[in-house]
Amino acid sequence: MKIKPVYWKISLLLHLCTAIYVIYKLIFSFYLPYKNQSKTPEYSAAQGYWLNRNEYLESLKIDSNSVVFMGDSHIQLCNLNEHFHDGNISNRGIIGDNVNGLKNRIVKVLESSPKKLIIEIGINDIIDGYRIKDIQHQFSVLFDSIKRNVTSTQVYFISIIPSDKTILNQESSALKEVIGMNKWLEKSCIKNGFHFIDVSPEFLSEEGINASLYHSDRLHLNSFGYQKLFHVLSNTLF
Repeated sequence: MKIKPVYWKISLLLHLCTAIYVIYKLIFSFYLPYKNQSKTPEYSAAQGYWLNRNEYLESLKIDSNSVVFMGDSHIQLCNLNEHFHDGNISNRGIIGDNVNGLKNRIVKVLESSPKKLIIEIGINDIIDGYRIKDIQHQFSVLFDSIKRNVTSTQVYFISIIPSDKTILNQESSALKEVIGMNKWLEKSCIKNGFHFIDVSPEFLSEEGINASLYHSDRLHLNSFGYQKLFHVLSNTLF
């Protein structure tokens, strides 16, 4: 039986398409693994800074005589050694850090069993718009991680330093959330056996925050604000 010309052409076209598809799959399956291996993850500028800063901090030595401060920009921007005149103080602050970020790097610090560990964290979680119950959950995970890995280290939590900066994608100020979180944080620290240092009264006034202690962003402390912070810490820690 002869195949009509039109059907023969269709059959040839189908076979040709099938052959092209098979060749394409073979080439693609060979190339894809190498493509994936060479692909570099993309990070935002903030993530890249966190990774680089953390890598640098982990390269520094901590021993059993060290007093380690961990936290966000409030800690990193502190001239701790100049104020306390103690060569054993280690600054482990990272600008922009949050509770989850600190949790991911705290075990490395606790492995060295420093004398004291002072933690200040939480404001970035609030102003970035995370739900309070989610922030509390992250703190609870952080507490559990500390208790699993701590030996002789004395652990202190500094209250979240007040700010009335506007919360991301909201019209409300962060101050109400900060005050509520600090009350929860104090109770949770007591429950978990950690020391709690409440510095927030030093930065509040009847109108809200004491703006004379802050830079114009109403988030970061100026020199007067750090003097207040150092005064409270000096009386509590040293």
